[in-house]
Amino acid sequence: MPADEVRVLPLLTGIMPSAKHKLVKATLSITALVLLLLLLLTSPLGRVVDQRLTNHFRYLNARREQHQFTWLNGVECHLLYNIIAIAGRIISPEGGAIIWGYLYGEGADLVPGASSDQ
Repeated sequence: MPADEVRVLPLLTGIMPSAKHKLVKATLSITALVLLLLLLLTSPLGRVVDQRLTNHFRYLNARREQHQFTWLNGVECHLLYNIIAIAGRIISPEGGAIIWGYLYGEGADLVPGASSDQ
């Protein structure tokens, strides 16, 4: 093996991170984002966000009751409820499991304290 190849290989490993390094970096980024969102939700600004979401759901429910609910409103509700269920599993696993059960439980009874994977 020529001496030039030996010197180039360490340079490339410094420039091109390994798959393990990329995975660690992505995991740390996601963890930091989740922590930032949790801090936001527990701050006074989180109360404002909560109030806005509550008012928006009231608006959507009023549209539903007046038979003015569009397919786009349905997509919006689906996305919002999924975000709430996923965030709920992080903040309160049992609460998130309850919402997930309402969304995807297919009418099965909700058993408090039972594993959500059943």
